[in-house]
Amino acid sequence: MQALDITFYVLANKSMRPIELQKMLYLIEGISLIRTGKSIIDQKFAVKKFGPCIPSVYRSLKSFGANKIGVIDEKREQTIADVVKYLSVDKRQLIDEVLECFGNLAPWDLSYYVNYHHLQKLSLL
Repeated sequence: MQALDITFYVLANKSMRPIELQKMLYLIEGISLIRTGKSIIDQKFAVKKFGPCIPSVYRSLKSFGANKIGVIDEKREQTIADVVKYLSVDKRQLIDEVLECFGNLAPWDLSYYVNYHHLQKLSLL
């Protein structure tokens, strides 16, 4: 699945800052790898100062800076409909569970869970 498709699905369901989004994508990828042994995102994460980052997602959203991304909300239903065509029920369920579990955490709290050892302790695994 392309990283930007998952990004749009996440943002259609939850408004967040780019740094939160990158950490959320990393958690989605990590939980997918642990549960299924397969990657859900087709691109590699780069190591950056503030945590893991998918360069194409960073480039697409860097104009938002530290602000919440809300533009996608205007086309929420169409965005979800477009992306859902490419996401299996299992993948949507995994993403939705990650958003439900981690969606209200601050970026520094998300950083705590980015560590694989902490993921093992969650009931999501």
